[in-house]
Amino acid sequence: MILFDSFPGGKQNAVTFSYDDGMVTGDERLIALFRKYGLRATFHLNGLFADTAPETLRARYDGFEIAAHGKEHRSLSMLPVTSIIEELTENRNVLERAVRGPVQGLSYANGDFTQEMLPLLRSLGFVYSRTTRNRVDRPIPLFGLPEDFMQWAPTCHQSRGQECADKFVASLDGYFSTPRLLDIWGHSHELRTEEDWAKMEKICATVAQNDRVWYATNGEIYNYVMAQRALVPAADESFIYNPTRTDVWFHRNNVCYCVHGGETLFF
Repeated sequence: MILFDSFPGGKQNAVTFSYDDGMVTGDERLIALFRKYGLRATFHLNGLFADTAPETLRARYDGFEIAAHGKEHRSLSMLPVTSIIEELTENRNVLERAVRGPVQGLSYANGDFTQEMLPLLRSLGFVYSRTTRNRVDRPIPLFGLPEDFMQWAPTCHQSRGQECADKFVASLDGYFSTPRLLDIWGHSHELRTEEDWAKMEKICATVAQNDRVWYATNGEIYNYVMAQRALVPAADESFIYNPTRTDVWFHRNNVCYCVHGGETLFF
């Protein structure tokens, strides 16, 4: 039996961070912390950050993912359709000039969205959006993947990051029938004191440098899972075809395989 249960390298555990707003001083210090520990993160930027020069944004967030958060950080459910389009498209335009590529990720300002607007957001080119509906507060698997990437439920806010990081690391050993994701989100401007920063560094140190973990941005996780879901196995599972450009890992009869982009792998 084929199971889509693995991240790159056959790893079954992934860690990502997701930070909103784009406050310059806090983000720069947080980026330095992530770089120190080799961690990956997505920064969702709204249009209220102090400077919008593309080269400045590009340099500040080099090596990390930039995603959208709204031009004026408006609650989307309070806006008519025309204003939603303006709020997100203008924000995306600024960010795409910085990254010199498509910005397809989003997080909802104030955690606010409705089911009815999801088709509109997809039509605007967004493929995933992180919510504030923490898994740690809900009766769903704590380290599960998003059921719907446009309603991406993170593991926890940074205020409970150490608790969740400890649980995640304590249960790394063994085989899992489904891949596991630790997704911590927050705002760098919430780290107001040196004690706050020390707690944040402890979270980073807890999850860092583990060879059983794939460290990825939100967008990298989305892209990999989509590539995995695009695999085409034979009806009798005697081969599997990968129509994407992404190498994908999976298990078949308890053996881990990698099928390269564009490859048909025969068993």
